[in-house]
Amino acid sequence: MRFLFLPLAIASLIIASSGFAANTNSESNKGTPDSTVSIKDLAVSKSSNVDLKAIRNILENHDKALNNNPNLAMSMQAAASSSYGSAWSYSPTSSTTINCYGYASNFRIWLNPGDVAFYNGSPIGQGATPSVNTVASYVLQDLGRWYYGKTSRIISSATATVNSDEYRIAVRVGQDSVAGYDYHFMLQCSNGTWCEKHGDGASKNDGAINPSTFNWNLYYKDGTLYKQNFYNSSTVYIAVKR
Repeated sequence: MRFLFLPLAIASLIIASSGFAANTNSESNKGTPDSTVSIKDLAVSKSSNVDLKAIRNILENHDKALNNNPNLAMSMQAAASSSYGSAWSYSPTSSTTINCYGYASNFRIWLNPGDVAFYNGSPIGQGATPSVNTVASYVLQDLGRWYYGKTSRIISSATATVNSDEYRIAVRVGQDSVAGYDYHFMLQCSNGTWCEKHGDGASKNDGAINPSTFNWNLYYKDGTLYKQNFYNSSTVYIAVKR
């Protein structure tokens, strides 16, 4: 069964939770990463409380719309072509119901990679700690279901060629004894700068960086630094086709 991407108004129906996995630490003492902190103080994106029922409802609406109007898929037009494909200008948000993945993928909801592809939810939300390459494979499956008839792809770098109907995102993963396992995404804007959104924290534009050499830090919800270069895996780039 294939699904059609509809306007973001549909996605706004979701009530996504920003809850996190349980942690025995209950006190917050901001200092070094060795300080006693609660994972709930950190702006991580992984959640075991994603509203899978709402996601399935959105996908069912995609299918119903396609059945009612088979030509609707043909009306999906890419943005004007540039060196950055169909990327759009930086769109700031402080929404607590959009995490880094929902922001970079333009799903505009809170979800883990794989929540769209797997009916019972992403393995990440069930405690799995996949490699960055596996996370990227989940993303490709999600995008293929969300953006009807579109095939996104892995690209080699932040400057690898993208088509006029594609834009670039980047992903890394990281883990430590306090924050646990988490993934993080960045999104390239139409002027070539890169932006990101940490969990339920506010988005930010990092400027004309190279994500492969940039420090992918983890922050507290108030924006202060928790750990520099927490997300320290290799960087995987994806050309998102929409």
